[in-house]
Amino acid sequence: MLDAVVIGGGAAGIAAARTLDAAGLSVAIVEARDRLGGRAHTILLDGAQVDEGAHWMHMAEVNPLVGLARRAGFTSRRAPEDRPLYDNGRLTTGARRRAMDRGWPKLDQAVARVARSGVDETLAASLPALGEWTETFAFGLGLYSGADIRELSAIDYARTADGTNRFLKDGYGALLARLARPLTVHLGRPATRLRSGEDRVVVETAAGDVEARWAIVTAPTGVLKGGAIRFDPELPADLVDAVAGFSPAAYEHAILRWPESPFHRNGADQLTLFRGDQATAAAMLACIGGGDLHYFELGGPHAKIWRNGDEAWKRAHVREVLSLHFGKESDAAEILHVTGWWSDPWSRGSWSVCAPGRYVARDALRHYSGGRLRFASEATSPDQWGTVGGAWREGARAARKIIAALRS
Repeated sequence: MLDAVVIGGGAAGIAAARTLDAAGLSVAIVEARDRLGGRAHTILLDGAQVDEGAHWMHMAEVNPLVGLARRAGFTSRRAPEDRPLYDNGRLTTGARRRAMDRGWPKLDQAVARVARSGVDETLAASLPALGEWTETFAFGLGLYSGADIRELSAIDYARTADGTNRFLKDGYGALLARLARPLTVHLGRPATRLRSGEDRVVVETAAGDVEARWAIVTAPTGVLKGGAIRFDPELPADLVDAVAGFSPAAYEHAILRWPESPFHRNGADQLTLFRGDQATAAAMLACIGGGDLHYFELGGPHAKIWRNGDEAWKRAHVREVLSLHFGKESDAAEILHVTGWWSDPWSRGSWSVCAPGRYVARDALRHYSGGRLRFASEATSPDQWGTVGGAWREGARAARKIIAALRS
C-alpha cells in the first residue's frame, strides 16, 4: 500500500507528488488522460513548441516554477506590460489611449472598495464610469478572469495577486512533463470512485484499484461537479455546496502563423486588444517570442460562443473577426490550431470562478480535513486561482499536510 495517491496529473498533482516523493514517501499519480500536464499542454506546431493551454507564468516573483524552469534548463522571458489597442484596425494612440489608460486605476480602486466593505457584488456592478471605454474594459476583464463580469464575484477578483509575468520558450506544458519524470504515474486511468476507510483510501479505476493511506484530489472542479468521480462515503453537504459554488471559466484561443501581421511593429509578446462588441471583440498575443506565431484569444462570454462550435466553425469565426478588424490583410493569417477546453471532458472549463457571495468556496475546499482526503487545485488558491503557479503551490501545500499527518 502506498503512502499517498494523487488523483490528477496537472500542476497541482505533479507538485503534490514531487513534494511527497522528496519526503521519502511512496506515491503515485492516477491520471485520466494519456499525458501529464492537465490544462498545460505543449504541442509542436510549425516546427515550434507551443502551449495549447496555459502559457502565462503569472506572479513570477512568487511562482516556484520560475526557479524550477531555470534549473531544468528552460529559458523564460519577461512579458511586456503594455496592452496595445486596435480600433477598426488602427492602433489607438495619443490622447484617446491616455484616456483609456486612466480607467485601470479607477477600476482597481472601485474593486478594492468593494473588497474592504465585505459586501460582495458582481464585478460589472463595481465598474466605475468609464465612458466610451466601458465595453473595452468589460472585454479585458472577461479575458483576464474567463468569466462574464455580470456573474463574477468582485471580492474574489479583488483577492487575486498581481505581479510580473513571464513566458517559457519551450512551453509550460513541456516543463510540467519534465518535472514529473522521476514520478510513478498511471496514465489513461480515470478514477471513478474513491472509497475511504479508517486507515486507507481505495481509488477505483477500470484498470484496477490503487490503495494508499492518503489521497489528494486535484481534479478540476468541473469534473467534480459533473460526478465523474464518486465518493464513498459521500462528501459532506457543506463540501458538496462548496464545489457547487464554482463555475467553469472560458478561455480559448486559435494559434496562427502570420509572418506579415501588423503587430510586428509593436514588438514581441504583446497582448493586443481589438475593440468591439461581444461578437467582434478579441485579443491577440502577438509575435510570440518575436516570431510569426500568434495566439488569437477569447475569454469569458466571448469565449463561450465557441462552446457548441466544431473546429470548422471556430476557424470561420476567427477569420470573420480578423477580417472585420484588418480586412484583406488578415487573409495571410494561417490558422494552425484551435482549442476546446470548455468541452474537454477532463477539464470542463479553463479554470474555476465564483459568483458573488460564493468566493468562500475556495477556502472551504482548501481547508477540508475530513477522513483521509485532501483537495488541491488552482480553485483552492485564494489569490492565484486560474494560474499554473497557484495550482502548483496548492499541490505542495496539500502534500505537506499529509507529510505532517504521517509523521505525527
